Amino acid sequence: MHPLEKALLRSLPGELPLILCVSGGRDSSAMLAGIAGIQENLSHIPEVIYFDHKLREESAGEREFVRRAASDLGFIFTSFVIDVRTHASRTGCSIEESAREMRYARLREYAEIKNTPGVVFTAHTADDQAETLLMRFISGTGRTGLRGIRESFSLCEGWKVVRPLIGVSRAEVEDYLETEKIRYVVDKSNFDTAFRRNFVRHRLIPEIRRVNPSVTGTLSRQAEIFAEEEEFLEESVRCALKKVGTSEKNGAYFIELSAIMSYNTWLRRRLLRRFSPVELDYRKTGAIDRLLGREGSGSSVDIGNGWRARKEYSFLVFERASDPPELFSVELKVPGRTLIKEAGRAVTLRDIPAEEALFPPPGSTEYFDPGNVSFPLRARSRQPGDRISPWGMEGSKKVKDLLIDLKIPPRERDRMIVIEDTSGVLWAAPHRRSSLAPVMPGSGKALEIRVEDE
Repeated sequence: MHPLEKALLRSLPGELPLILCVSGGRDSSAMLAGIAGIQENLSHIPEVIYFDHKLREESAGEREFVRRAASDLGFIFTSFVIDVRTHASRTGCSIEESAREMRYARLREYAEIKNTPGVVFTAHTADDQAETLLMRFISGTGRTGLRGIRESFSLCEGWKVVRPLIGVSRAEVEDYLETEKIRYVVDKSNFDTAFRRNFVRHRLIPEIRRVNPSVTGTLSRQAEIFAEEEEFLEESVRCALKKVGTSEKNGAYFIELSAIMSYNTWLRRRLLRRFSPVELDYRKTGAIDRLLGREGSGSSVDIGNGWRARKEYSFLVFERASDPPELFSVELKVPGRTLIKEAGRAVTLRDIPAEEALFPPPGSTEYFDPGNVSFPLRARSRQPGDRISPWGMEGSKKVKDLLIDLKIPPRERDRMIVIEDTSGVLWAAPHRRSSLAPVMPGSGKALEIRVEDE
């Protein structure tokens, strides 16, 4: 039995359905023929899926070639059209990255509608592995990327992708094609060195082969070593993840810093990538790590896709980047309820007998002597230079400094409401009232002001 068929036989899914994701090219045609040669070991008729990327005029002819090949072998045939160029333009990804992303997204959708688990085969070879490792090393992807093309991975619940030929060289594939007299399509775009992989394949690796004739095998083995080491390192990450406290509130993710900062740089940065809601590259991971080493709070790092990372006292926070807060200034209804939509809060005022005022006041409520309040009252957004004379303190203090002392998170500072009369700030609501217009034993009435989240 040819080494290619042996490799396929070792990876067969047993009783599970098998999907072959192929093109009309050399490696895919070899895999199709190889599966046909060992088909008696399958419990289901294989299904062949072809993707038309809308990149070449010849793709329609290639699709027909694959359809006929599948039909001649008695396999089921399905094809999908994906607009790779539009996706690449919209996302900023390369053509190759966009094609891969769209293929697996469509495969995932297709597999999820099936009522049974199964396996998808792709025709990646040892030479693809060597090219990928070299490309990633040049691009600086770090250890995770240097494990190369994974031999298998989970596609969705019940389905996985397997690369049965990842240990088979291109020379062995060509030998199998010649021995079995198998036809295949030559994609001319594979010779265009404007594409990064083609440049590595046709220009770099031949030059490296002059120094190391076994470069394909060497790089493939190196990828295996990195993959094995990665498994060990990932176990360290999994153990560390269990020791770091996390929580979620209003769509933001909070990571306790005390635990994460106790780890070395390598492990800490791995944890940051795992906790992040978006994929982090080396630069963004480093920027977050440096953020954690700074004193104080409030600084943030844009991590893309509308997200940012921010240090907030004892937490690292991943949150959606928000627009600057809208400014507001409205006159409050007395008595009555005033909605402050910019702050997501409502302010309710009412006059009550002074003896009904509760001390200490319940949460988000304060009482003032209406006889010492200079009406009208206004509710407005915080402004630079705002000052307050906090209750129980001598003199005045900047509202900004007061909020920092109280360790109010920045996102909550933007929702704070300054309630003032004509003489000054009565309340930095709902955080700290001023010393103005207190309800005293001789007060006959109390003005109750309550702030509620909408």
